Amino acid sequence: MIPAALTYDIWNPKTRANPQALYAQMRREDPIHAAIGPMTGRRFWFFTRYDDCVAVLKDPRFGKELHKHLSPEQLVGQPVNSDEFAVINRHLLDLDPPDHTRLRALVHKGFTPRMIENLRGRIQEIADNLLDTVASEHEIDLLEVYGFPLPITVIAELLGIPASDRDRFRAWTKALLFGLDEEQARVSVLEFAMYMHAMIEERQMNPQDDLISSLVAVEETGDMLNREELLSMIFLLLVAGHETTVNLIGNGVLSLQRQPGA
Repeated sequence: MIPAALTYDIWNPKTRANPQALYAQMRREDPIHAAIGPMTGRRFWFFTRYDDCVAVLKDPRFGKELHKHLSPEQLVGQPVNSDEFAVINRHLLDLDPPDHTRLRALVHKGFTPRMIENLRGRIQEIADNLLDTVASEHEIDLLEVYGFPLPITVIAELLGIPASDRDRFRAWTKALLFGLDEEQARVSVLEFAMYMHAMIEERQMNPQDDLISSLVAVEETGDMLNREELLSMIFLLLVAGHETTVNLIGNGVLSLQRQPGA
């Protein structure tokens, strides 16, 4: 007899705030688990054991690009395959070779050693300033006053995005990464794309000493990033440049509090 499918409250905000217990339960009961996404209605596979994850990542039969791995019938109604979401899905995390290889070579030219090294002093300055503003406080919301402002300020300056717009980017990424409202996600993609179209066009006419200008200008053997690839790469850099660091800061401080002698 085939056992009944197990279900887990994966998308519950309380679960997502502290998911480790649920992950441990899934590893024991259903380590390769299929679930339906509440926003897209698509099936997700959760691999919760290390060895299984390694096996999948090394297996060439698995890939990122839906149109290469799904039939035309399966692609119908896929939200991430629609025009709205396509403008942020042509980046390194969503592409297989040879496009992945091509984009990696192009983007690498925008990250020069000089640009990265020049960030060191400014990052230290931003971190020090943020800590100075709360030095006299007895209690603070770490993520609100430090965890979020530090990385979003750094990535915004690196890209050339005004600091005054950082909260808009935070709202867009939260709607796309953590929201459960598909319509809000579509609005966020549209607003992000319109904002970046204007900035890219401005940088084409008036290049600046920032990463967006570098990405607009990069070229390799006559190849350049097209507009969709530019938008997708900028979105990836925004997400990877601040959302992951916010989580790292929060989890790192929490670990220090729980294991101060480690």
